[in-house]
Amino acid sequence: IFGVYFGRLAGLAIVSLFLAAVIYEYSSITKLPSKFKSAMLLMGAITIFVASFYPKYYYMLPLIYFLITGVQAVRLNDPDKSFKYASFTLFGTIWLTFSLCFVILLSQYNNSVDSNRTLLFLAIFAVACADIGGYVFGKLFHKIGLLDSYKVAPKLSPNKTYVGTLGY
Repeated sequence: IFGVYFGRLAGLAIVSLFLAAVIYEYSSITKLPSKFKSAMLLMGAITIFVASFYPKYYYMLPLIYFLITGVQAVRLNDPDKSFKYASFTLFGTIWLTFSLCFVILLSQYNNSVDSNRTLLFLAIFAVACADIGGYVFGKLFHKIGLLDSYKVAPKLSPNKTYVGTLGY
């Protein structure tokens, strides 16, 4: 959204910084070694570059992700840990990097929708409303005490319950 309102380079800088923060957080949660974290940052930079300047090749990126991650796993030379780290890296890169860079592609979507700004605003607004709805719904049922014992992911988010997901 920032790039649509303030220009392409500013938007790419914001997406790059946000992506780096997301990769850092993901790699610390999954306890990835620095080599795999560096590979994710490299794949993030490649994704931003391709999405910005060569969008017609964007859908070939998962093959490049697989290649880079596979090379890192082979270089680790530890059969037990290399598959685990490679799968975390590949999943995280496709989930976070590939999907986040759709914002760049969406900002380049010309003349098919009324306004790029409107489309991006609605996408971000829908996510924010879903988060707020889940929070309010979860708090409401927490006060009642209904189904509080059913946690979604107690290690990642200890207060998130299945009841809260109904607010989405």
